[in-house]
Amino acid sequence: MKNKFDTVMDYIDARIHEDTETIKRGIYGEIGYNSSHFGKCFEVLTGETLFHYINERKLFFAGQELGSNSEKAICDIALELGYSDQSAFTRAMRTYHDCTPGEIRKGTKSVPDKKYRLADFSNIKPESKADIYWHELETDGFLSGRKFEYLMEIEDASREYGFDADTSYAIADVAEQLDIPAGLLLRECFQLMAEIHSDPNYIPPDVEAAIDAGAESTDEMEKICDYFQCKYFDVDTFMVEAYRNRSEKDK
Repeated sequence: MKNKFDTVMDYIDARIHEDTETIKRGIYGEIGYNSSHFGKCFEVLTGETLFHYINERKLFFAGQELGSNSEKAICDIALELGYSDQSAFTRAMRTYHDCTPGEIRKGTKSVPDKKYRLADFSNIKPESKADIYWHELETDGFLSGRKFEYLMEIEDASREYGFDADTSYAIADVAEQLDIPAGLLLRECFQLMAEIHSDPNYIPPDVEAAIDAGAESTDEMEKICDYFQCKYFDVDTFMVEAYRNRSEKDK
């Protein structure tokens, strides 16, 4: 039986000519969970957002079309894959692959096939509770209920407080032994570090995230989070660009 992760990967490819939001809405019909929840599992597993991945797949199929059908106009290929016009298509190709559709058509550049399969991700030997849940996630590409919430509590706190993954899970293991919430102990550790290592140049996490993603201000960051229904540390440069493009269209 195909796991949920691979089922969604095949679904995305089969619906690649639909717009991204339509594809995301259709995921519910495939696995019974909305795209937001699956997207969180996907990002934890792959390190990239579902939005980013769908756009990568669109560009791969566009590259295939450009290379095999020299008679079809570039603007037609762009429109078929949901881009507003050829300029938006070219901009996306430059952003993701540092090349132009024309270069791909000439054969001087190509777009790699980065379709994910659950087998691409290495399994870990379960030891702690977090390890066991990670193992389940990597076995089926999906994790629901309290198990996923537990991992997200650690991941969110890690991003919120700036701990690296190893440190966060080490603290979570200690919290498990003490029978207290992992997020609580992570917060306490952060506060203790802040007291010991007081830094006058400290930048709040939301401001730092806005700078890293290329947002112009925390106000724009809040609007992007509201638009994509995500948290500020989920935002990347591609989401910022997509939000700005949509805002320009709505003017």
